[in-house]
Amino acid sequence: MEMVTEGELEMLFSGQGGQRESKRLGAGDVLFVASNGWNLPLVEKANTLSICFRENRLWLSYNHWQDGRCISLARWDLAMPEAERSGEAYSQTDVEQVMTVLASA
Repeated sequence: MEMVTEGELEMLFSGQGGQRESKRLGAGDVLFVASNGWNLPLVEKANTLSICFRENRLWLSYNHWQDGRCISLARWDLAMPEAERSGEAYSQTDVEQVMTVLASA
């Protein structure tokens, strides 16, 4: 998941079936990237928060983008409680557990 926290950018990403797609995003907009997908921001200046879930890990990265370059401002790698998942959806309990882990980090 990619969230724009400041500025605007053009986001290239893998869409349905792996085709390259593009979407204009502004502050507060969120892009969900499919599992095993990719994304690449095209930007002159913006800040983004990247959130990646994988198995029982949560990776957060807050980045500043300027002139096509990424300057990582902060990164977190958190162990997550085991999620009780049905298909690809997280339950309300799972989301509450994630928020608890983030609050304690």
